[in-house]
Amino acid sequence: MARTTERTAADAAATCRYTFDPARQTDAHLQTTWECPHEAHGDSDYCPFHMSRDERASNDVSPEEIVARIKENLRSGGVRANEYVGADLPHLSLTYQDIDGGSNHVLNFQYADIEGLDITHGHLEQGLNLRGATVGALDFESATIDGTLDAADLSVERHFSAYETTFREDVTLQGASFHGEVDCDETTFGDDTSFAGATFHGVAHFRNAETTGTSHVLDDNISFADVEFRDDASFRQATFKYVTFENAGFRAESDFEHVEFEGDAKFGGVVFDRMADFDEARFHDDACFEDARFKQLAEFRGVEFNGGSRTTDDDVTFEAALFEGEADFKLARFRFADFKDATFQGEFNLDRARFDARADCHRIEVGGTAIFEDVAFLDGVNFDGSRFEGDVRGVEAEFHGDADFVETTFRSRVRFTEARFLEDASFREATFQDDAIFRGSIFEGEAKHLEENACFDETTFEALADFQSSSFPHG
Repeated sequence: MARTTERTAADAAATCRYTFDPARQTDAHLQTTWECPHEAHGDSDYCPFHMSRDERASNDVSPEEIVARIKENLRSGGVRANEYVGADLPHLSLTYQDIDGGSNHVLNFQYADIEGLDITHGHLEQGLNLRGATVGALDFESATIDGTLDAADLSVERHFSAYETTFREDVTLQGASFHGEVDCDETTFGDDTSFAGATFHGVAHFRNAETTGTSHVLDDNISFADVEFRDDASFRQATFKYVTFENAGFRAESDFEHVEFEGDAKFGGVVFDRMADFDEARFHDDACFEDARFKQLAEFRGVEFNGGSRTTDDDVTFEAALFEGEADFKLARFRFADFKDATFQGEFNLDRARFDARADCHRIEVGGTAIFEDVAFLDGVNFDGSRFEGDVRGVEAEFHGDADFVETTFRSRVRFTEARFLEDASFREATFQDDAIFRGSIFEGEAKHLEENACFDETTFEALADFQSSSFPHG
């Protein structure tokens, strides 16, 4: 806390001597030295808000009196009456309060040290500035905040609760540190919101949260970019417009079950240290997991990647993603999908998945079993240059468009029993190092006389090649 020299008797009616010099704090957003506008208390050089806690105690200034003075200042309508930069404050209880100061002047607690702030079931019409502040516990439960919340670089030492809270304007918590549990269940973020660069040390809950936002379609309405989640994080059944988690780190389990992504969803470069659960999530616009890393189980069972209307983009991309554990896309539904250069060190499960548009699987590497049983590719799919170390199980798989496996290597047993290749299928220069079972498969091909309906030119079969009861209607 920046302080000046003691005042003389002639200064008895002077204002508080506290000043905040931004030059002393490299991340301060103030442009000039801030001077306290409040009247000094009694014989002190400082107002009650900038007294030390010991000095307040010796002057019989109670926490209740501090709260009463803040409410009085709100009603005064003074231009600077709501400024408390750098203040050292006790627990401030504003529960069940309808706080309307009659002006738009922000309640300014920049760089303050506050034991706790509680606006539970309250209504705050002003904006709230907690930029760079340290707060013991922060409670907004069931409150409505009409103005902006600017809390960049905030530090919350205990819990942060915004359960069923409505934030009507922008929320900025960029770079914030949350040291306890964060409860944003059923929170409504009515405008653009940023947690970019924040650190969540405890459990973070955003279940049934809802964002609306007003950013342009190419921007994000809520940002968790570069966020560090050090404990479990749950977004189950949340609804997002445009959201980014780019380069975020999930150090414990993450839960995105039944989330509705109504706009673009960006997970590029994200690292999931433990299970990532996206079961039955819905991506209604484009989704990006490019360069994402899944260190354990990645669950995408029953997910729908519906994509947006922009034809130049893939509806979902996992390009160059790394799956170190099982990748489970059972019963998932895709439109345009891009898995090129992805690595699956464990099992890759597409059991009964459906691709309604083309799928690009160039140069993928699968270390475990690849399960393509009953998968349906309704447009073309390309596995050129891919490598399968484990078994490939493609029983009753359906390829409605061209299926390309050019220069693909299969090191273990391959079973495409009763698979259907309805257009051209090419295994040119592919290598089967173990049994290749195509028993009962149908290679219908396309009625183009210049192309081969089923191509195995220069294919290498190092073990059994079984085409018993297979059908080649067009040769």
